[in-house]
Formats: sequence, C-alpha cells, structure tokens
Amino acid sequence: MLATLNVNNAIKATDIAKNNLNIAQAKFSDATKFLQATNNRFINAQAESSQAAQNAKAALTAALNAQNVYNLAFNAYGQAKKILSDAQDQKLQADLVVQTAKNALSLATQINSNAQSDLTVAQDVYKKAYSALNNANNLVSSLT
Repeated sequence: MLATLNVNNAIKATDIAKNNLNIAQAKFSDATKFLQATNNRFINAQAESSQAAQNAKAALTAALNAQNVYNLAFNAYGQAKKILSDAQDQKLQADLVVQTAKNALSLATQINSNAQSDLTVAQDVYKKAYSALNNANNLVSSLT
C-alpha cells in the first residue's frame, strides 16, 4: 500500500516536473525569439547609424540634417542595445528555469524508479505471504 502511494506520488511529481519543463521550454523559446528580434533591431540600428555617418560625410550642406539622423540612429542603437541586453538576461533566466526543471524531472524519475522497486519487493512479499496462507489453509483443511 505504501509502495503504491509512493508510485502515485512519484508519478504526480514526474507529471509536475514535465509540466514545469514544458513551461520552461516555452519561456526559453520565447526568449530566443525575442533575442533574435532584438538582434535584428540592433543590426537595423547599426545600419541606420552607418547611413547617418555617410550622409554627414557626403553632404556638408546637409550636415545639420545628417547630424539629426545620426542622433536618432544612435538613440535607436542604444535602445536596441538595451533590449538585446534585457533579452540576454531573460535567456539566462530561462536557462536556469530549464535546468531546474530538468533537475526536478531527474529527481522525480529517480523517486519513481525507487517506488517501482519498492512495489516489486512488496508484491513479492505479498505473493509469499499469500502462498504461506494458502499452505496453512490447506493444512488446516486436511487436519479437519
């Protein structure tokens, strides 16, 4: 009975760990997508910054306008850099969640394995006790 309870608890713990792993993997996937989008923004911001610098060199008469474009691009670059840094932080957090879920799943699997082993031992003891009871019943029956 205790072994069955342990098996049921281990199965529940395994299900919870698998659910946590699925959630962590979804968060990891979202963080990876966010990191890619941020990287694209970063590349776009670099391109805008480069274009602004070329405009400033190419047109002395448009120096003021080129400087404004450069300033806007530089701000976008700074924002993209911050977004990229935030995405990297989120990815690190997701990695930790995934590792924690994997550890929990491993522990739950070990608990399940131990419970299965306990159940096998309990079943063997039950079979032996049942056989002894059967033999005793047969002996009593033959004596009467």
